[in-house]
Amino acid sequence: MKYIPLRVHSVYSKGRGGAVLEELASWVLGKKLPAAALSDIENLYAWGRWNRVARETGFTPLFGCEIEVKKQRFLFIVKNREGYWNLMEILNRKKIDKSKGLVVIFIPRRGDLQFPEDISTAAGKDFYLGADFYNFLTTRAWAEEYDLRVVWANPLKFVKNPERLLLLYAIEKKIPFPPQKARFGGRMPLFGPEQDALALKKFGSQVKELFQMTYEVAEKCEFSFMDVVPPLPDGLFAVTLRETVREKLRESDDLSWKERQRVQMELDVVERSGFAPYFLVVFDVVRFARSQGILHNLKGSGASSYLAYLLGISHINPVEFDLYFERFLNRGRDDPPDFDLDFDSRKRDQVLAYVLKKYGQGKTGAAFVCSLKNYRARSALYETARAFGRPPAEARSMSKRVPLFAQPDFLKKDRPLPGYAEIWKAAADLTSVYCENSLHVGGGYFDSGPG
Repeated sequence: MKYIPLRVHSVYSKGRGGAVLEELASWVLGKKLPAAALSDIENLYAWGRWNRVARETGFTPLFGCEIEVKKQRFLFIVKNREGYWNLMEILNRKKIDKSKGLVVIFIPRRGDLQFPEDISTAAGKDFYLGADFYNFLTTRAWAEEYDLRVVWANPLKFVKNPERLLLLYAIEKKIPFPPQKARFGGRMPLFGPEQDALALKKFGSQVKELFQMTYEVAEKCEFSFMDVVPPLPDGLFAVTLRETVREKLRESDDLSWKERQRVQMELDVVERSGFAPYFLVVFDVVRFARSQGILHNLKGSGASSYLAYLLGISHINPVEFDLYFERFLNRGRDDPPDFDLDFDSRKRDQVLAYVLKKYGQGKTGAAFVCSLKNYRARSALYETARAFGRPPAEARSMSKRVPLFAQPDFLKKDRPLPGYAEIWKAAADLTSVYCENSLHVGGGYFDSGPG
């Protein structure tokens, strides 16, 4: 009896998941499942990659997130675009006041005594109880008491290598790996790819109905990444981009015919592409910086836009230097153009504060962008050696034997030092494993959710 995995913790659930996305996709294909969810703990970092990997493999990707709200654990699966927006609010605020467009699965813990009646009422037909190996009796009792449906929601934390999961947990908690392996190794099958067989053995035919309910949840979900970024709200700007450009043209009486033609061509493309508000946002930010005496410079393909030059975003006249606007934006491009602006580092925080105050706080969703970093061979070897109890100096010396930018699987080809074979092998298995995130050096992005 198969089930569709809804509660899946990948390596992006730092220290609490061990599934690499490509491994997970191969497993789903091998099981001939029509769909599978990615529902990491408190983050959506891998959604874009999961979408790509799943569709290339040939099954429907589902998108979820496990979030703790008021010390209670919920799994949210996105049904549609509105659900995506509401999930952003829940993730940011840790408050479930909007659940439309979401499947809400409440997963009781041991000792949970309070049932979230208000949330179950609001979610209605999209509310389920989530059963696992540890809360099975509780969920069955509450299902009968409140007349609710129960879905199998035991976490799938690995599909190939349980030791990687234990190692990542040890690294995250900064505790020794060998004792963790000895202590928890026997429990790992409960979180692995054969958990369906174990559940059938433990709970019998009762669990078959829960497995079937996962298909019901999956069939409700039709979310894709099309049009997930809401438009900027009406009234954000007093005048349109076209009106702003016309005013600039009236002020510039020395423009050549070629430059005026270039303005018209670019303006038509920008308006048809729907990016006029983006130009106005950048124009506004640059205008603020200039009013405060904050130096700025535009680099990259944005310098190919004459509109950017006319609005003062760029200091370079692209007509004079024969730069092609199509390098920046053309009719065949549907992703947003990118203005790469540098501000005086001593006053950059002043610019960011202005942007977040005017365009953030629920108005447009302006947010910081994060950078996601995976392990490289050196960091994988260092952290693994530390988890095996080796002192920092020894771990550092060992890691420096490896080329600077090598990936962890380089270690499979590299001969380990005598006595380090187990460390080498474990570190090599950290290829494509998320390590940490940091604030992007660039700053902000306009979206409906966190950066």
